Amino acid sequence: MAKKFKHLIIYFFLTQLSLISIDSVFAIDSISVKYFPLQTGNRFTYYYQYYGNSGSGHYYITGNVLRDSLFNNYKYFFCTGFPNLNNAWVRTDTVTGSLYKYDTTFCSRENHERLVDSLGAFINDTVRTCYNFQSANFICQGIYPDTLFGYISLRKNFSYQDQFGGGGSSATEYFKHNIGLIYYYSSFSTATFQSVSIYSLRGCIVNGVPIGDTSTVLINSISNLIPENFLLSQNYPNPFNPITVIKFEIPSSSNVKLSVFNSLGKEIEILVNEKLQSGSYEITFDGSNYPSGIYFYKLEGDGFIETKRMVLVK
Repeated sequence: MAKKFKHLIIYFFLTQLSLISIDSVFAIDSISVKYFPLQTGNRFTYYYQYYGNSGSGHYYITGNVLRDSLFNNYKYFFCTGFPNLNNAWVRTDTVTGSLYKYDTTFCSRENHERLVDSLGAFINDTVRTCYNFQSANFICQGIYPDTLFGYISLRKNFSYQDQFGGGGSSATEYFKHNIGLIYYYSSFSTATFQSVSIYSLRGCIVNGVPIGDTSTVLINSISNLIPENFLLSQNYPNPFNPITVIKFEIPSSSNVKLSVFNSLGKEIEILVNEKLQSGSYEITFDGSNYPSGIYFYKLEGDGFIETKRMVLVK
């Protein structure tokens, strides 16, 4: 009865927002897939922070839904840059609301799939992501009305904890209805090592709709033609105040890093740090938080390295 009461509360909130019809309480399951919308072209920019024995830092990471394909009669989407889903084929099941990753490891289920999250879960439901580890479970901790970027909808919170000899690991993730993954926190520690990673959504484009701050570091694919060589173009405008665009080309699928340095040679932002398909790209750099001066940007990939100079004038 308690669980059904929770369902009714959530259902009432959704109907007040006119998000679903009033045909059935169980109609709520049909919206679960919208907690992680999958459509080619969707892009998400996260502010990434990390701390650990080896140091700390922060930069932006872009999560991309690049393309789709059919495996085992299911439609999957290739995702890069997302925490816990980097360079993976994933799908959301329209019946259960579960998020699956195409995976052939020993944790995979039937059809070579691994459960990532059950987006249809309710409060206190346990999500067992791997058959082989009893402790590898996410728990739905709460479902809350939430406002982000002025957009009101429900948010589902999941958490995970595991203890082992001399250490442990934990994770927390938030999914927002009609937007997707908006926050991810993970920690890992042993007797001699400790690390923490935090992803916070800065802005996104979902099904063609811009949400939040999309003016800073969203990477755009501007051509599907295959370039002959790596190319890093001069930013434009240059000098700039405070926004400029950087274009680059890569001839084959490569792990690409595009970084910005100050005049002292200190890396201040990483604009791209992911595997990209061959093509031409452009990305926007926002210098609002930096003083006037000379800056450098460097492209690295498959042995290619090139650096160019740009000037910020305020």
